[in-house]
Amino acid sequence: MRGVEIPSPMNEIDQDLPDDEELEDDGLAPAEELDDRDFNPHRVPIGSWAKTLVEEAIRDVLAQEERKKTRVRARRAVDLKTFEHTVSAILCDVVHRQLSDPGEWITVTFDKSVLGCGGRYRATALNTKLPDIVRALDARRWIELEVGYHEHPFRQGRPSKQTRIRAGETLTRLYTDNNTIRLSDYDLEDSEEVVILRRRRESHRDRGGDTDYPETEQTTRYREDLRRINKALRDASLSFIGTGHNGREVDLGDRRLRRIFNDGSFERGGRLYGGFWQGLKSEDRARGLRLNGQPTVTLDYGQTALRILYGMAGIQPTWEDGYQVPGLEGHREGVKTLLNAMLNRDTPLQKFPKGVRQLFPRNTPAWQAVRLIETFHPPLKTKWRPRVGMELMFRESQILVEVLLRLLDLKIVALPVHDALIVSQANQGVTQELMLEVFHTHTSIEAKVGISR
Repeated sequence: MRGVEIPSPMNEIDQDLPDDEELEDDGLAPAEELDDRDFNPHRVPIGSWAKTLVEEAIRDVLAQEERKKTRVRARRAVDLKTFEHTVSAILCDVVHRQLSDPGEWITVTFDKSVLGCGGRYRATALNTKLPDIVRALDARRWIELEVGYHEHPFRQGRPSKQTRIRAGETLTRLYTDNNTIRLSDYDLEDSEEVVILRRRRESHRDRGGDTDYPETEQTTRYREDLRRINKALRDASLSFIGTGHNGREVDLGDRRLRRIFNDGSFERGGRLYGGFWQGLKSEDRARGLRLNGQPTVTLDYGQTALRILYGMAGIQPTWEDGYQVPGLEGHREGVKTLLNAMLNRDTPLQKFPKGVRQLFPRNTPAWQAVRLIETFHPPLKTKWRPRVGMELMFRESQILVEVLLRLLDLKIVALPVHDALIVSQANQGVTQELMLEVFHTHTSIEAKVGISR
């Protein structure tokens, strides 16, 4: 995440100073930054070859059932429709993943307590027959299946591993032989929920999960605002020159944003995720992204979490750079990492998170670094509470959504990247002015907006 950053483990750790270092970082990991992408059951084919691929797989699996006599009775019409929809969703998402990131996996659940459940996140493809269909596609090599497992109660250190799938030999051969298939051959169902509430994660190993919620005036407003933004993005004149990750094609149709709230609360988190531009490297965005045929600029709120925290305390910052702390001069990156770890803990920080010690002088204990930071930034102590960083992120997200909506009132489309906005060069001035105005309205603090071309 940006704005509220979590320290990452370093390659090497000072082995002679282990007593003052926590074994694990219990900060909150970003909602969308996991190694394997989750299965998207809302993926559908819109291109002729993508549809043909799905139809061929359905025929193949049904023919295999007939040969093996694995079914006693024929499916009812409604069950056959669900079966076909499930096969389609699996293949579409696997091919989309292969086109985007060749050889990479998609995690999928076989948990019967999740499959077939109702609620706002319900998708037709997430039914109780999903595991059987996945295995049938694996048997015919349309996909490759790697079955996961739960943490073993008698073997500590063996964490749970999720079941995952990726393109199999049959699927890879068929769409590789026919080079007409593209990312643009796929879309998402409009029924997909875009306002997501995540439950509280119990540890850094916990992948978390979506939790249902009752509809309120607040959630309705969040969804309506996001639908307005997504419609504008869908209709925008947006192009990209070049290639994306690993030289692969960029999915220009991937423009739908989701707003993800954390810790089971609609006042924690709330950032916007999605859109192909968020997955691009910053230099690739700057070089290849075009809005209305024009080059773009990125306008980035600076040190957002700290400034919002000062606003909560009613104190005007007197510093230009909040990471330049007296007594820790020359260790800006360490201060930045430690400060953001402090904001995302359940308890006050007493030891260096894993990998952070080497960012400070060897003779500086964690308590001293924390004290110097708190002395320089009094709101860190007076306004601290467990995982206050999620509250700061929510306020940041409210600011950014309001800026996006007010820009749409001016017929300006902007692309969000956490606490930054991408706009055409022609709209740089009005966007910067609006960002400063909205931030001050929400916090009574003057914002700092950086600009990169």
